[in-house]
Amino acid sequence: DSIQSALPSANARRILHLMKTLNGRMSGNVIFRRGHGNPWSQSYCYIHEENGSLMYESRGSEGAHKTLVPDLKGSHVRSNLDGDMPYLEVTFSDRPDEVHIKLQTQSDFDAWFAALLHWAPRDNASISSGDHRPESASDSKASQKSDRRKSVIGAVAKENPVIKIGKMIYWDTNIGYNSTSALGQVSAGRPNTYRMQSVGSRRWRRISGQLRENGELKLHSDSDNSLISVVQLSQLSRCAIQRLDASVLDNDFCIAIYPQYTASYTTTQPGFIRPIFLSLENRVLYEVWFVLLRAFTMPSIYGPRIEAGETEAGITNGNQDLESMIATSTTYTFRMERSLSVRVVEAKMQPASGSDSSSAFSGGYKSNAPPEKHGYYAEVLLDNETRGKTVVKFEGLNPLWGETFDFQDLPPVLNNASVIVKRRPPEQDLPKSESKHNVHETSDQQQGGFTNLAFDVTCGKVEIQMEELEPEKEIEKWWPIVNMHGHRVGDVLIKVRADEGIILMARDYQLLSDLLHRFSNGLTLQIAQMIPQELKRLSDSLLNIFQVAGKAGDWLMALVEEEIDGIHKETPITRLRYSRRVGSESSNDPLGSGAPNSDRELIVRDLNKSATLEANLLFRGNSLLTKSLDTHMRRVGKEYLEESLSAKLMDINEKDLDCEVDPNRVGSPQDVDRNWRRLLLFTQEVWKGIIANKQRCPIELRIIFRHIRACAEDKYGDFLRSVSYSSVSGFLFLRFFCPAVLNPKLFGLLSDDIKPRARRTFTLIAKSLQTMANMATFGTKEPWMEPMNSFLVQNRDCFKSFIDDVCYVPTPISSNESPNLASSSTWPSGVVSAEQHLSYTTPMTIMQRLPPSSREGFPSLPYLIDQARAFADLIHL
Repeated sequence: DSIQSALPSANARRILHLMKTLNGRMSGNVIFRRGHGNPWSQSYCYIHEENGSLMYESRGSEGAHKTLVPDLKGSHVRSNLDGDMPYLEVTFSDRPDEVHIKLQTQSDFDAWFAALLHWAPRDNASISSGDHRPESASDSKASQKSDRRKSVIGAVAKENPVIKIGKMIYWDTNIGYNSTSALGQVSAGRPNTYRMQSVGSRRWRRISGQLRENGELKLHSDSDNSLISVVQLSQLSRCAIQRLDASVLDNDFCIAIYPQYTASYTTTQPGFIRPIFLSLENRVLYEVWFVLLRAFTMPSIYGPRIEAGETEAGITNGNQDLESMIATSTTYTFRMERSLSVRVVEAKMQPASGSDSSSAFSGGYKSNAPPEKHGYYAEVLLDNETRGKTVVKFEGLNPLWGETFDFQDLPPVLNNASVIVKRRPPEQDLPKSESKHNVHETSDQQQGGFTNLAFDVTCGKVEIQMEELEPEKEIEKWWPIVNMHGHRVGDVLIKVRADEGIILMARDYQLLSDLLHRFSNGLTLQIAQMIPQELKRLSDSLLNIFQVAGKAGDWLMALVEEEIDGIHKETPITRLRYSRRVGSESSNDPLGSGAPNSDRELIVRDLNKSATLEANLLFRGNSLLTKSLDTHMRRVGKEYLEESLSAKLMDINEKDLDCEVDPNRVGSPQDVDRNWRRLLLFTQEVWKGIIANKQRCPIELRIIFRHIRACAEDKYGDFLRSVSYSSVSGFLFLRFFCPAVLNPKLFGLLSDDIKPRARRTFTLIAKSLQTMANMATFGTKEPWMEPMNSFLVQNRDCFKSFIDDVCYVPTPISSNESPNLASSSTWPSGVVSAEQHLSYTTPMTIMQRLPPSSREGFPSLPYLIDQARAFADLIHL
C-alpha cells in the first residue's frame, strides 16, 4: 500500500510532512495491546531510534524499560477501529508480532502514524512510483555538491532582511534526557528520546531567535548553532501566539506558539507539531517579541463576503479588496474576541484505592505515604495543552486553591477545556530541588538543563462542556473528577465564564475617544455613578483606554482633583451642615458682621474637626480613582515592587519561623520574647528593602504622588500638617506595599503557596507598616503590639524622608536645549519612563508598515493593551 492509499487524502500531506520531521522518533503515553483478544494497557512508550525497537516503561519496576516490538523495520502500519475508537495496527509479514496502539488526540495519532511509517518497507512508503535509474558514486557526489551549491546561492538570494535577533530560552516538552548532561556527564539508563513527560519536567535550552521581514522565525541553539525550528508566522492565525501563564513553567514572560491554530486561508501545515514555548529575560523584551510575532500572523476580520476566484491570484485580489475596504470604510467590518475565565476553588478527593493509585503514570516513582499526606494541584487545559496550574496544596484530601486563570484571544472554535487534578508525594519524599529555577540567571557556560522535576500522579480529569457555557454567564458547580478507567475519584468546585465580544475597527471609536479625553466634562465619573456595581470592570476599561493614548496619568490626576474637592462628591463627610448659616443668625449676614465670638470659635472648631476627619478618610473607600490607581500602581510598579519586597518575602516564607506575638496564641512568655526578636528583625529587613529601592519608583507614579500631595496640602494643609504624608501613604502603603506583603502570591512575588506560620508573619509585618504609614502607634486597641512602637518611632523620620523622595520628580536630562523636542529627553537612571524605552522602536516601526487589517488589535507598547477591545468593553458595560 502506498501512503496515499493508506491515508485519507486530506491527511496525506500532513503525514508526509511529519515523516520528514520526526524521522522515525516518537514518545509519549499510549494505550496498547498485543494483538486481538488481549487486554488494553496504558504506559509510556518510545521508539528507540538506533535500532528501531518500540519500548515501553513497565509499571512498578522503578522506570525499567521493556521491549514491545524488537524491530519495527519491515512493519506494516494501517488504521483500524475498535468500536468508535480508531487505533494503529502494526503487523509483520515474516513474524507473528502484532501491536495495536490507541492515542487520545488526533495530533498524537498523526504523529505516531508518521513515526511508525518511517520504519515500513521503502517500496510501500514511497511517495511517487516513477522509475529511478541507478546512480554511480561519482554522479551522486557531484549531484549533491551541485545541489548544495544551488541551495546556498538560492538561500542567500531569497532570504529576507532580519528585523530582530535576540537571546531567549526554549522550553522543550517533547525531548527527554540526553546522553550527555549539561555539565558533560554521561547519564546512564535513559535513551535519547525518553520523554520528560514521565516525571512532569521540562527541558530548556539557550537559543537565539531570528525574525525576518517575511515573518519567518528561526530558532538556533546557542551551544552548536544547530537549527531547532522554523516557523512561518504568516501561516498561523493571530490566536496561535499566546501569553503563557507564569504558573505553567514557573517562569515569567513566556510566549507560546500553537501549531494547530492556522490561518483560515492556508492549507499548509506548519513546520512543527508541538507547541513552542519561549521565555524572555524581562518584561520589555517579552512585550517586544510578543508584538513582533503577532504582527506577522493573520488576524480574523469579519465583514461582507468578497468574491474571489479559486486561484491563488484570486485569493490575493480578495485580500487586497479587504484591505481597501478597511482602509476606506469600516461599515459591517469587525472582529470577534473570545475569552475564558476558569476559577479552581477547591476539591474533595476520595481516598485512593490500590488500583487507583497505580493507574496513572508516575515516572517509576512510588511513595509509601498515605494519600491524605500528598499534595494536590490542578492543571487547566485548553485543546489538550496545559495553560494554567495551581500551587500544590498539602492540606489532606480537601485542598483549597481559589486561583483564577483568565485566557484571552482564544481561537474561534475551542474544541475542549478540561481540568486535571494531580497528586504529588510529600515534600520530604522528593529529591531536593529548587521550586523555581530562573534559567536566565544561570551560568553562561550552562547551555541547557531540566527543571520542574516532580513525581506526580494523575488522579483524574474534569471535562468542561463548552456548549453548556452561556456567554457572559458564570457557571459555578461541583464537577466530578473521573480517572482513566471511568471511576469517580472526587469532586472539584469550579467557576467558569465564557465571553465573546464584537469589536469594531479602531477608527469607529474615535468620536467616543475624543469625548472621554475631555476630562473637564467629568464623563467618566458620571458613568461610574450609573453602574457602581461594575466599578472594577469600568476602571480597568477606562484605564486601558487612557494608557494606550498616553493619558493615564492625566486622567488619574483629574480624578484626584475631583476626589478632593470636586462637585461630584457624594460622601456625607464632604457636605458640612450647620444648624445655622456661617457668620450670623441671619442668612444674609456675611461672616463676622454680627456673629458672636463664641459662634465663630464653634464654627472654626467644627470646620477643623470635619476637615481633619475628612483628610484622615481620604482615599480610604472604593471609588473610580482608588480602583484605577490600584491597577495602575500594580501595572507600572510591578518591577519596583519585586525589587523592593520579593527576595525578603521569599526568605521569610522559606524559613517559616514562628513569629506569633499575641499572648493568647503563644504558650509561654519565653516564646513571646523570642518571637518578638524575630518579628522586629523581619519587619526591619522588609522596611530596609523598601527604602533601599526608592530610587526605582517609576516616574509615572512619582508625578501622580506629587499631584496628590499638592492637592491635599492645598485643601487640608491648614488643618492637618501630616496630610502631606498620609495622603500619599494612603495609596502607596494601604493599596500597594501592605497588600503585597499580606498576600505576596496575589502580587506575583511568590510562586509557591504561603506556609502557615509565614502567612501570620506577613500579616503582622503588614499591620506594622500600615501603622507607620498612618504615623501612629499601637495602643489600647492592640496592647500586645506595643513593643513594635519602638520601631515605629525610630523610623518615623525615615518614613517622611521616603515619602518626600517618591514625590520628587527629577528634571529630564535633555541632549537638546530646545523644549519642543520632547523625544530627546531622557530620565535619570532608575526612573526611566517605559514609553521612552528604545527597544519599542522596532515593533512600532513594523506596525506602521502593516496593512490596515493587521493593525487591528495590535497590542500597545507597553503593557500589550488592545485599546479597541477596551472601548468595546466600555460600551458593553
